[in-house]
Amino acid sequence: MVGLLYLTLPDLVLSPFLDTSGAKDAEAIGLPASWVLGCAVGLHTLGIWLGLLTGLAATAILLLRRYSAGLRTRFAAPRTAPATS
Repeated sequence: MVGLLYLTLPDLVLSPFLDTSGAKDAEAIGLPASWVLGCAVGLHTLGIWLGLLTGLAATAILLLRRYSAGLRTRFAAPRTAPATS
C-alpha cells in the first residue's frame, strides 16, 4: 500500500523530508528499460535486473550532476564591479 502511494504521489510522501523534484527518475528510466531488456530482447530475469540497474545508475548520474551544480553556485567567486575613476 505504501509503495503504491509512493509511486502515485511521491511529492506527498517525501516532501516533509527532502526535495522530490527528481523522485521518479529511477522509475521513468528503469521500468521501460526492464521491460525492453526482459521481454523484447528476451533476457528474462537478467534483463529485468539490468533494467533496474540502468534506472539506478541514471538516477545516480543525475543526482551527482545536480549536486555539483549546487556546489558551483554555492562556492562561486563573488563578482566585483570594476573600479571607475
